[in-house]
Amino acid sequence: MSSYVVSQEDVKNFLNLPSMNDQEGISFAYATDPDALAKLIPAPLKLVAPVVCGYVVHMGKPSFGGPYLEQTLFALVSYKDKMMGSYPLTLLLHGPGAEAGLV
Repeated sequence: MSSYVVSQEDVKNFLNLPSMNDQEGISFAYATDPDALAKLIPAPLKLVAPVVCGYVVHMGKPSFGGPYLEQTLFALVSYKDKMMGSYPLTLLLHGPGAEAGLV
């Protein structure tokens, strides 16, 4: 997929069990200053740990579009001290399938 106009077949493929096959990349995590990281987290979320996680991946054969590169940095957060998840600090996409990767 190289534009925002897609065929009905592309829509069908995206909605029918989308998958990201043939991935290659690296994941990482590093400790950082807890006060500096906490300033980036919006209320009502709370920082769980002073750790930044991330990955850089080549999505080789996604079922919903062309191949693309994806990079993200995120922090581990909680909501109302009950639900834990991640808060994205960055998300960068590049390549023919990049716009489909945003959906």
